[in-house]
Amino acid sequence: MDEKSKDSIIDDLLKKNPSQIYEDADLFGLGFRSSYDVRNYLRERFFKGRPDLKLGRKKATLTRRTNRIWLRINASIWRQAANGGEGIYRVSDPGDHLYGTLGYVFASSKIEAKKLAELLFNYSTAKGKNANTQFIAFGLLIDLLPYNQYLRQGIEESIDRLCNTVRAHSQRIEQLKNRLKILNQTESDQL
Repeated sequence: MDEKSKDSIIDDLLKKNPSQIYEDADLFGLGFRSSYDVRNYLRERFFKGRPDLKLGRKKATLTRRTNRIWLRINASIWRQAANGGEGIYRVSDPGDHLYGTLGYVFASSKIEAKKLAELLFNYSTAKGKNANTQFIAFGLLIDLLPYNQYLRQGIEESIDRLCNTVRAHSQRIEQLKNRLKILNQTESDQL
């Protein structure tokens, strides 16, 4: 959805009585997944990105607008996420809360996404549990690439961090083994 359409829908939803009823897919397409997302959008659009501490009395205006919009759209967002659609699905490991996202897939329906997740990712889930799927965005197959690229980058960084930790621990183990060897040698020489 382009910014002009998004702004138009938000302006309508801010009115006491919006002029039309929006489809779940249209509200999901706004890209908001939480009231935090709505608040950040409104902060950027109406308050030039100023933090709460610098808003003064306008903080109440931001909160009121955030609550009004979120109350009007959250049920639609949850319904659309539950129903799915043609687009991008997040595949996650239900037993791994630290590194939960396994990848992203493109599917035409929630059922197809679930089948793809089982086929491609169940081998890597903790305790043999079935991978979870969550509808993220409407889109095309080409839209999948940035999601997995971002995930790939995070995984590579985690691997590098863990390798550095292993190297550091290996060096420390060698130091401790040398100390033990010296201690044993010193003890045997003195006895």
